[in-house]
Amino acid sequence: MSYELVDFLMFSPTTYYRMIALYHGWLWPLHLSIFVVIAVLLVKWRRPVGRMIVLLFALSWLFVGAAFFYYQFAPIFWAAYYIAPVFAAQALLLVVTAFSKRGFVEGPQRIRRLPTYILAAVALVAPLLSTMASDHPFAASDLVFFTPDPTIIATFSLLCAFRSPWRLFPIPVLGSVFSGLLLYAMESPWYWLVPLSALFAVFVRLLSHKIESAAE
Repeated sequence: MSYELVDFLMFSPTTYYRMIALYHGWLWPLHLSIFVVIAVLLVKWRRPVGRMIVLLFALSWLFVGAAFFYYQFAPIFWAAYYIAPVFAAQALLLVVTAFSKRGFVEGPQRIRRLPTYILAAVALVAPLLSTMASDHPFAASDLVFFTPDPTIIATFSLLCAFRSPWRLFPIPVLGSVFSGLLLYAMESPWYWLVPLSALFAVFVRLLSHKIESAAE
């Protein structure tokens, strides 16, 4: 007997997207805070990296881990109970990095500017476009800082923007692998988006480090 990835799911795609819709309904009108966060990021996205920006990302990881995985997703997927602490660990790493002396170091911005904007745009727009292109309700859309996939991509945008320490990459990369496997099992045509964002971010980090080291 052979097994496929879908055989390990404990829920149907319909159940999953209905869960997200109920999750957004539970949180409304907290979603309006996204506009405030985006405004802060646009104003504060300068050198040195404002601790406020990093702490906002840390808060989003902690929130997604607790609200999405632990309280909302875990009742239909037991592994989510174990994913929630991993998201909390990433939040802690971001906080520690924000207050360390060389947590985020600035290099030549030209190398990273375009990749940063690309990943930020993907985090904000791609989840909404994927929902519009599917038969899922718009209320089931992924939203940055509230659901894991766009939050992971937005974090890669932050990590690409500055010479971020490598310790901040493993958990988002693992999260992107989990996202890809989950969406693939649910036969979503967008299963490649978050893993590809991870590969892109790691490539940008490696390339920028090599160029900046040569310049020094």
